Amino acid sequence: MASPDVQKGIDNAKEILHTASRPGIGTSLRRARIGKALVELHTTQNKCQNEMDTGFYRTTLLAAQCAAMNDLSTSDMVKQDLPQVVYQMEEMVLNWTWLVDHPQYQTHDSIIQVREALGNLLNVHTPKLGRQDILQGVQNKIGRLSRSCKDPFISAFRLEVTHIIMEECFHQAIRLFEAGKWAPAMSLLQSKDSELDVLVELEERYFEQDGFKDDYSPWGVGDTYEQERAASKRRDFDLQMAMCKGSQLIHTGDLHFKDAMNGDPDDMMSRALLAQDDYRAALGWITGHDVELEGQALTRLARFHAKVAKMPAPAHALYMRAVQLAAALQPALPKGDWYKEATDAIQAHRNALEAEEAKKWEKAREPILQKLLKDTEKLNEARNMDDAKFAAFIYKTWPPKTEGPAEPPSDPENPNSLSKKHLLKVIQRYHGDKNLAWGDEWRVMSEEISKRLTGRYNIMKGV
Repeated sequence: MASPDVQKGIDNAKEILHTASRPGIGTSLRRARIGKALVELHTTQNKCQNEMDTGFYRTTLLAAQCAAMNDLSTSDMVKQDLPQVVYQMEEMVLNWTWLVDHPQYQTHDSIIQVREALGNLLNVHTPKLGRQDILQGVQNKIGRLSRSCKDPFISAFRLEVTHIIMEECFHQAIRLFEAGKWAPAMSLLQSKDSELDVLVELEERYFEQDGFKDDYSPWGVGDTYEQERAASKRRDFDLQMAMCKGSQLIHTGDLHFKDAMNGDPDDMMSRALLAQDDYRAALGWITGHDVELEGQALTRLARFHAKVAKMPAPAHALYMRAVQLAAALQPALPKGDWYKEATDAIQAHRNALEAEEAKKWEKAREPILQKLLKDTEKLNEARNMDDAKFAAFIYKTWPPKTEGPAEPPSDPENPNSLSKKHLLKVIQRYHGDKNLAWGDEWRVMSEEISKRLTGRYNIMKGV
């Protein structure tokens, strides 16, 4: 029990605080009564004669300070309230620091009051004052206060405040990025870079503390801050910075490439090389971070090699890398035009290779065809045979080398005719692509046989 004069002041303050907490009381009246309780307690401070008086006084003062903070945090704050919020928070933490150093005066209620008041401050939402402004003002004070307070919860609160500020900044940077405002987004991220490094260091120190969970376990107070959050946020910042930088470089490269294609032909290569440098730099920033941006950079580099450098092989390799990225998005497909450009370019490259191979083969098969002139004449002489006899003639004269029966397929009920299904099986046995293993001469002969058979099949279909 405190001395009579001090106890009287404490009791008066408690009564005033009790009336301030009654349901239905208006905001102005509630704040006035909390303020009156604080005045009563500050008057009582001068009457404290010993540590016990101070301890009981500070416990009641803490309740009034928490009530003042809760009143401000849970109402629609305006800009004029911000200095008062920061002041009350500072005074409350200073008072709590003394009580932490003198735990015999702590109560279960006092611990809960501190956590509730600081928790409300973290979750404050008001349309008239930005959350960022509120927490920024709190952060400027809590850094110094947490160094002198031995309660790990205050350190956790400092970490949480800083983390929320970083989170708000990060989401603002994302909004700028999505709006195509890469430079402002990067500027915002860079402005918090050193502060984020401090947060990572503070988090490491916080989790190096021993015993704070045991110290506070009787009150059910545990660790309120998850480990590795700061390190995770550092990775998020670095990733967003890479995406902003990559997007900006791709955009700059596109401008250079457009100038190269539409400008003076004499300057085309120099401008195109600037675009290539931008695309390569973008790729360095975003590789492994964002599939869409990486696909854009690869496709644009491939376009440079295809249209400017006239180097189809490197262009094809880059287009292939871009398309292979799409596997990371399965089952969804990439959203950008780069994927269609890459797949179209790959297909065009394949078509060109196939056409070139076909041209070479046509040239190579001419002398072979001359050598097989007698065989092709036999085929022509047999053109008037019906389908079943023609198939039997082919099987007997040029037995198929592919795996399958030695006789052509036939219908047991009508052995003198050949259905479309059976004719198709014969064509497959002599198809050129299935007869590559027996030399060019047999390949050419198989192709000639397949041509005649395909002609008969088309007649059956009415083509």
